[in-house]
Amino acid sequence: MTFIGRAKEQEKLLAQLSSPTQNAALLYGRRRVGKSELILHTMRQASGIRSIYYECRQTTAENNTRNLSEVIAEAFDMPPLAFSDIEAALRFVFDRALSEKIALAIDEYPYLRDVVKGMDSILQVLLDEYRDRSHLSSSAGRT
Repeated sequence: MTFIGRAKEQEKLLAQLSSPTQNAALLYGRRRVGKSELILHTMRQASGIRSIYYECRQTTAENNTRNLSEVIAEAFDMPPLAFSDIEAALRFVFDRALSEKIALAIDEYPYLRDVVKGMDSILQVLLDEYRDRSHLSSSAGRT
């Protein structure tokens, strides 16, 4: 599929993904305007960066933890992983980003925030804790 338009947005996201330092972005806008496709397309264009894309589900915290664990295991070519909660799964990714450049996209983030008590705080603590050491580029999509 050919990706058309959004050149400025894609350029900004690619620059962010290529940055050697940890950074985060929030993409938001109306539904069905191509935010997810912009993220996916940009991640495919970023060479030499391990990419993890997770689309949150409007289910339970446990279900999202299990599904995110599967996505993480696939990204690292590992056998199935079983994290106790979302924070443990994200901490694993942040730890791995200490030694390699990783792009993490959490799409439909409000679904996760609705079922994980304190999700915004969990993410903020991890971003702050790893700020000066991590090579993680993260983005969260919301409508």
